[in-house]
Amino acid sequence: MNETDIQAIMIDNKTINQRIENSLNVIFADIDITAAQGRVLMYIANSPDKDIFAADLHKHLCISKPSVSALIKKLRKSGYISCTGCESDERYKNLTATNKGKEIAGLISRHMRNIEQAAFRSFTDSELNEFMRLQKKLLNNIDNINTDNLKQKGWLIK
Repeated sequence: MNETDIQAIMIDNKTINQRIENSLNVIFADIDITAAQGRVLMYIANSPDKDIFAADLHKHLCISKPSVSALIKKLRKSGYISCTGCESDERYKNLTATNKGKEIAGLISRHMRNIEQAAFRSFTDSELNEFMRLQKKLLNNIDNINTDNLKQKGWLIK
């Protein structure tokens, strides 16, 4: 496979993500929530027995820290989540879904499933399994790229 093919794959991956996100943003416009806010709300609502902090959202959803802060602020302002001080360390704010947030998270989850099913409707189970396997392989390769590797290979721009 040549470099142009690999670049096309990378562009297609980004395009797929953007189109799904755009579709969800259109669907969620009436409830004044974005796809990114919906993902954060679902993560919080689906973890009721676990302490969730901003750092967890950053790590598990791969969202930048400033974006996490903005998303939390908007979800709090809309009444979908609440923040309480952590008993063991007041510097950390535990995030929980309000009743309103849990209700909206259920609605969001149903719409996200509909989009996912539509996106993969023509895939066989075998194709889905292979796609998942290859995607995990790619993610593993990306996870193994670290700053030291980049320095060793001379890839960092000075």
